[in-house]
Amino acid sequence: MTFVIRTASRAANGREIVRSLRIDADRLTIGRAPTCDIHLPDLQLALLHAAIERKGDDRVEVTALAEMPFEVDGRSTQQATISLTAGGEVLLGAHRLAIGRDDAGDTLIRIERIGDVSGAAIADDEKTLFSLRKIAPPRRATAWVLAILILAAFLVWPIRSFYAPPSAAGAAQADAAWSPGKLSQAHAGLEKNCKACHQAAFVAVQDSGCRSCHTDTHDHAAPARLAKASPIPGLEGRLQRSISAAFNRPPGRCVDCHTEHQGATAMAPTPQRFCADCHGGLKERLPDTPFGDAHDFAAAHPQFRPTIADAGTPATLRRVSLDRRPKQDNGLTFPHALHLSTTNAVARMAQRQGKTGELGCTDCHSRDAEGGFRPVSMEANCQSCHSLAFARSDGTVRTLRHGDPRQVVAELRDFFALHGPSRPGAIDSGRRRPGDFVAASLSATYGRAMANRGNAAERSIRAVFSPGGACYDCHKVVPPAAGGSLNFRIAPVVQQKNYMPHALFDHRPHASATCATCHAAPTSNSASDLLMPKIAECRTCHAGADPARGQIKSICATCHVYHQETGTIAAVSPPNQSPGPRHDFAALRLSKR
Repeated sequence: MTFVIRTASRAANGREIVRSLRIDADRLTIGRAPTCDIHLPDLQLALLHAAIERKGDDRVEVTALAEMPFEVDGRSTQQATISLTAGGEVLLGAHRLAIGRDDAGDTLIRIERIGDVSGAAIADDEKTLFSLRKIAPPRRATAWVLAILILAAFLVWPIRSFYAPPSAAGAAQADAAWSPGKLSQAHAGLEKNCKACHQAAFVAVQDSGCRSCHTDTHDHAAPARLAKASPIPGLEGRLQRSISAAFNRPPGRCVDCHTEHQGATAMAPTPQRFCADCHGGLKERLPDTPFGDAHDFAAAHPQFRPTIADAGTPATLRRVSLDRRPKQDNGLTFPHALHLSTTNAVARMAQRQGKTGELGCTDCHSRDAEGGFRPVSMEANCQSCHSLAFARSDGTVRTLRHGDPRQVVAELRDFFALHGPSRPGAIDSGRRRPGDFVAASLSATYGRAMANRGNAAERSIRAVFSPGGACYDCHKVVPPAAGGSLNFRIAPVVQQKNYMPHALFDHRPHASATCATCHAAPTSNSASDLLMPKIAECRTCHAGADPARGQIKSICATCHVYHQETGTIAAVSPPNQSPGPRHDFAALRLSKR
């Protein structure tokens, strides 16, 4: 069955406005509730006041649902049946419902308001029916009172507290109302000392306040180059800068990146956009920069350019892209593949020493407390396999001193000088009878041995520094300039601790991966191979600011520090040698290879 509901109202000029609604149902509900089929906003009605239900083809039944009577054709009742042919009127509060049949044969209900809602004297009283205007103060007066109270509580009182004598420890501070939140863990000690950062009233935090504590913080670059590298802002950006400058907030302040009062947690890392704004198009604004453009690790980041320290006195530094497959002159001839083999003599030797299998990376490389690795030393890591013993004398094993070629030469000379051939007992200092050939032969042999004692020392010294010798198989030997000289030297050894001085890397979070995942040591047959992973290897796990499922979010601050200190790279020498000179990172800017 279809009900046609027409709601009639009048405009201000008296013109009638009729809105129609068709509902296909056999029963309609009427009331003040918005869920009713016929919603009448009249307080005289209940939320669910009455129902109209079709009874046959020509009749409808009106029933009270809240036990409140209504009028049907002037008669008060709680239930009535109305003929659609004859029609009828139902009065519900201030609304009249005329029920009949339209030209199409559908049930027609015309709704019209005939009185004031809820008995209001005039129509304007509807606006004030639920208003507090008669019992509450005027809104204008209330607004002024609240404004004065807010100014007194959050401006006058804190200012007075600021200039008043210090209160007792733990007492409430009025200016605490100005704090937007707790300080980070790094600055928690300044929670009660606002003036440490806010040094002047109504003046934004200045960089001088930060530098009063962070005295060793370095600028990212020279101010002139920073300004040149910054992107040119658009109209909106220039307007913002002008307004900020008017309030003494110049661009590039510390607080642009380091935001405080965000809660008592670790300070949030700097958003990537602060780096990408400049480095995304750095080459265009600074053509002489050695750095490539970068704005996201996954989408746009140049190939790694490790800093390589080549052996020498002093060591030389150069930055080379891994795309060029660089080599490093580290002063060694040590092959990783030979020592990591699972089938050769090295593996068998490791098993004889108690290992269950071949040598592994951790047999020589051990992590330190900072997430890096300790330098490899002969005594701790090599000597168990590479012995420097050369003789046994009186039950004592004689070993060569590692790290000092001159001392090796001196030790071998002294040994052969003190341990010459034994004098045969048949040789005496007296006169011999002619024809005593045995005594003559012993005497001649002993004499030749004594004469060749120096030659034996020289042969042993040369053997140590020659192929197959104790030094030659691992170190680069520098032969003496003169042919007969024994002034052998060992090329300086570079054990570089950090190949990425401009980046942060900690091996500890990567402990679940094998060394060979990133470093191709098992297939390296030359000590000059640079076993650093390319950016593609890192991207298998690390994504940019928007990682895919299963990848790690890695923004600029994950690996880079804005306030890069002027650091050093040193060629780490063996423990028994004096360390080499330290080199300033500024030297990196001289080489763009």
